[in-house]
Amino acid sequence: MRVLVVRCLACVISCAVYAALAVAPCPAAGAPSVSRAQGVLFARAVRQYEQGDMAAVLETLNSEINTNSHPYACNIYGLALLKIGRAKQAAAAFAKGLEKNPDDYSLTHNLGIALMQAGRYGEAGDVLVKAASRAEAGLRPSLLYLAAQCAYLDHKPRRALTLLKPFLAGPEAAESWIYLAAVASLECGERPLAEQYFDRLVRSRPGKREYWKGLAHARLQQGKNPSAIAALEVAKRLPGSGLQDRDELSRLYMLATAPLLSLRARQGDAENPEQRDMRIRCLERANRHAELVSYLDSRIAVEPGPELFWLKGRSLYRMGRLHEALAAFSGGGRFGGEAAARCAMMAGMLAWEAGDLQDARNRFTALAENEFFGTEASQALLSLESIERLLEELSSESGKPELSATVSAGD
Repeated sequence: MRVLVVRCLACVISCAVYAALAVAPCPAAGAPSVSRAQGVLFARAVRQYEQGDMAAVLETLNSEINTNSHPYACNIYGLALLKIGRAKQAAAAFAKGLEKNPDDYSLTHNLGIALMQAGRYGEAGDVLVKAASRAEAGLRPSLLYLAAQCAYLDHKPRRALTLLKPFLAGPEAAESWIYLAAVASLECGERPLAEQYFDRLVRSRPGKREYWKGLAHARLQQGKNPSAIAALEVAKRLPGSGLQDRDELSRLYMLATAPLLSLRARQGDAENPEQRDMRIRCLERANRHAELVSYLDSRIAVEPGPELFWLKGRSLYRMGRLHEALAAFSGGGRFGGEAAARCAMMAGMLAWEAGDLQDARNRFTALAENEFFGTEASQALLSLESIERLLEELSSESGKPELSATVSAGD
């Protein structure tokens, strides 16, 4: 399921960790006092920060950071690093400031954002939960949502769900929160809950393809194939739908034993090898043998091989076209390898069924030393010899009867 949502979730995460989410520094309770010289220095750094000159901020505060490490200076310094993408160093600056003022909310918040950008999701989540406990009530849900994202990316979907659940009951819950909860629910195995969240999302945003796909997967994992198909049918018709969506729908139709609908789901798509194999299985399940033979002929013309001749022969046999099936199996037997030997063996059996025992003997004799079907061919020759002796014994009394063995061109 993580594959299904990775693109959409990646967008959510990338937006969440922009440096813009970091809060501006401000004098905090418990912070060391600021001297006159420090005040002038900090004011200059703030002006440079507001003007977007991050290199100047770093130069202005470098000496202060290395000597006094005032929390306010650490915050400005870390924000400048965060702005230019140096998240690891920013995290170190924020952590340094927290050593002198552990209760500073803005430093705690910004440390969580920096750790998140640095990919240290486990640590970031813990820090953001701590920041939420110190934040104003209105800010807590957003911080806990960021912590939930960190938990999910740290492969802890259960923790992500636990952090989100308290804020999902009311209608004011953000769409991104519900989506993350839905994905986390699926990974926790809470499929009915995931279906509930995805259903809520498609009701509020029916034009969002990812939500319909998520709903389909939640239903599929509960064995609700028809309703899963219905959701994927909607997804397939929405903007942005592509080959992957049609491929998923086609596979679902096969699971629901609807092979012709499976074919229709892929109609018009260029075929890769896997899709060609799926087309063959669909046509076989639907007993569309004439259509399958025509399709196999088109493939044999481009890439002849024993497997295709085997499939053609099997379909012709199931249509009752014995001699054409024999010709197809004979064609497959001209190649090398196990698949070709299997075709040649089947050709011998069909020659036997057609009453041409000499042809069957010749085919089995040619296979008697084959590494794949030599034993079966030798046994068939012994059976033919027994039949011929019996025929000789009976021929003087009642003529030569027609004896044949009925074979099945099955698996």
